[in-house]
Amino acid sequence: MKRILIYLSLVLSFISPTFGQQNAKSKTGEVASDFTFLDNKGKEHYMSDIEAQYIVLFFYNPDCEHCQKYLKSLKKDKLLATYTKQKAVAVIAVAVETDQEAFGANFFDLPIEWNKGFCEDCEEIIDHYLEKVPSIFVLDDIKMVIKSNIEPKELENFLKTISIEGMKL
Repeated sequence: MKRILIYLSLVLSFISPTFGQQNAKSKTGEVASDFTFLDNKGKEHYMSDIEAQYIVLFFYNPDCEHCQKYLKSLKKDKLLATYTKQKAVAVIAVAVETDQEAFGANFFDLPIEWNKGFCEDCEEIIDHYLEKVPSIFVLDDIKMVIKSNIEPKELENFLKTISIEGMKL
């Protein structure tokens, strides 16, 4: 029996190089790892339930000065605002390693069209996404990572290059 388990483990690791790895980061060209976050009322949401042609993941901490600079840039991005209002792009902003009170204090600083949340125990996000805070990722409609750990200016430039079905700018 032990030999069978070892054999299966070897076969699975050959088929899937990430099998058995606990801290594999979501990288460009790979399907993004799902995660949960809590909204301002404490209700749990899954990233995989959010649907749009493109999804922007923004991981930040409300107490981080650099994160606030990223947030300010994202809020000023007129193309991002247009795409989110027309639901072609969904933004998921997750305050990491914070509590409901700290998140709630800046909840209304975030655009109303964004999906907003926080996580106190962010193990799944840290394991699969975060190398630094703030972090921005872009996913396509099948949740494939197409941009990872980018700056707000890179996101703005990317949005200028995409074609959104049925969009009139």
